[in-house]
Amino acid sequence: MQGLALALLGIMAIVFIVSFALQTHYPWLGFVRAASEGGMVGALADWFAVTALFRRPMGLPIPHTDLISSKKDEIGAGLGSFIEQNFLADDVVHEKLAGISGARAAGKWLQQPGNAEHLTEIASSIGLGALTVLDDQDVQELVEALVRRHVVDPAWGPLLARALDSFVEGGHQEPLLDIAASRLEDWLVAHPEAFERMASSRLPPGSRA
Repeated sequence: MQGLALALLGIMAIVFIVSFALQTHYPWLGFVRAASEGGMVGALADWFAVTALFRRPMGLPIPHTDLISSKKDEIGAGLGSFIEQNFLADDVVHEKLAGISGARAAGKWLQQPGNAEHLTEIASSIGLGALTVLDDQDVQELVEALVRRHVVDPAWGPLLARALDSFVEGGHQEPLLDIAASRLEDWLVAHPEAFERMASSRLPPGSRA
């Protein structure tokens, strides 16, 4: 690409010299001279601009050249500040994350016909494969460890006591007692003979009818 650019610049220079020398004899060559002159000026300006970004043209200490190497820290800080303020600001990130809902997307995906069945088949295949690979003794030990950790070892007494105290202090037992009494009444009305047998069994032998 550098060779092509230099070749085009050389052609423009030759055209400019020829048209400049002959434009007095051929006036229309003035337009050719102007076009070739503009091409040379544009090529030199582009070369200087691009070269000045990365190094000093021809090694000359021209001001405002070699900008990338001399200003890389400032450029990096400015770019980082721009990204932080325009892309990573709290309000911008919050707005973007608020519009993304994994649960909503998963729910819409599961609502599509066949997706739930496909997911169930995959989970079943994975579970069956895991159970096939694992040894029965390993599975038994794992289950025993989980039961011991989550069911046997925890002290349920204090937790149940606190829950019962909170339940009673809140007066939640009264609705339950009302419901139980109502159900018991309905059952006694529907089964009077059962109540009579139960009452007779509790009476002394000499007082039974």
